[in-house]
Amino acid sequence: MTDEADMMAGDETRSRVFYLVNDYWACGWYRCYVPGVALKSLGYKVVLDRELRPEDVEAADVVVFQQLSMPAHIEMIRASNDLGKLTVVEIDDDLWNLVPTNPGHLHWGKAEAKRIARECVAAAQLVTTPTHALAEKLRTMNPNVRVLPNMLPTTGWDYPEPKAQREDAITIGWAGSYSHLGDLRVVNEVLLQLLDHYPHVEVAIVGKPDFTDLDEHERIRFIEPTDINGYPKLLEQFDIGLIPLADNLFNRAKSDLKFVEYSRIGIPSVASKLEPYLRTVKHGENGFLASSPKDWLKHVTRLIEDVELRRSIGAAAQAYAKTRTIDTVIDRWERAYGLTRP
Repeated sequence: MTDEADMMAGDETRSRVFYLVNDYWACGWYRCYVPGVALKSLGYKVVLDRELRPEDVEAADVVVFQQLSMPAHIEMIRASNDLGKLTVVEIDDDLWNLVPTNPGHLHWGKAEAKRIARECVAAAQLVTTPTHALAEKLRTMNPNVRVLPNMLPTTGWDYPEPKAQREDAITIGWAGSYSHLGDLRVVNEVLLQLLDHYPHVEVAIVGKPDFTDLDEHERIRFIEPTDINGYPKLLEQFDIGLIPLADNLFNRAKSDLKFVEYSRIGIPSVASKLEPYLRTVKHGENGFLASSPKDWLKHVTRLIEDVELRRSIGAAAQAYAKTRTIDTVIDRWERAYGLTRP
């Protein structure tokens, strides 16, 4: 990844950015790789790596820390400060309120891990995060917080028209992970009711059967997860997208990214009526919001029975999602990092 993200740049002040990336899955991809590649395209020198060496700090103007799990990370931030670098902590989850069903709770549920993350946030000169809800919490630890929203990359999501909708067969889809097991349970019973009532409907769940405690059903299928590059193609299998969230502090700090992903393909979706989706989902226009099992059943039923509604909602959702590519807002990263274009 380092070689791929490297580029030539001039000698201008703050034109070199180093990302200490936690992973290259969704978090590392959206919060570091996507803006990093966009900055690179503008002429900045950008390096992404999972290790930080003294020479990396020396060569950078801005050092972005996505890794916050060890005491050494606190010392890295402080050492970078001492060298006159702009230190940035990038954090996209409320690590202090992970639910027990989230695999990350094994680490972040410990008081020591929470302390380390808090000290990293406090030591940085700038903190970046994707949501206003999480920004409010982070400002109790560091007053200099910028909201930089989750955005899709400019390439790889090339869907000029909404997904074609079928009448004879419909796939209701959910794309989550182990960390969202409790969220899927919000709609378990509703999905079983829908399958019993509509023989032409199937449910597709990304992941393995042990992701869910849904009863076995001949029209529930499990899709093997893919890497980030194959993710849009995987979502193409869905006709209706589900975005259920359990109501807890961790989820209230999440972003609207799942809605944006479904919408970019033109998939109409139903989302939980919670903070992540209240600003972007216009109920009945580009999607639906549900706050009870009755709501979920009502809105998904409408989409199943009305192919034209699916098409119109999908088209409106896609029109919105086309405004959520990184090239449209990369100047916000430039201003946050104080970069000067080469």
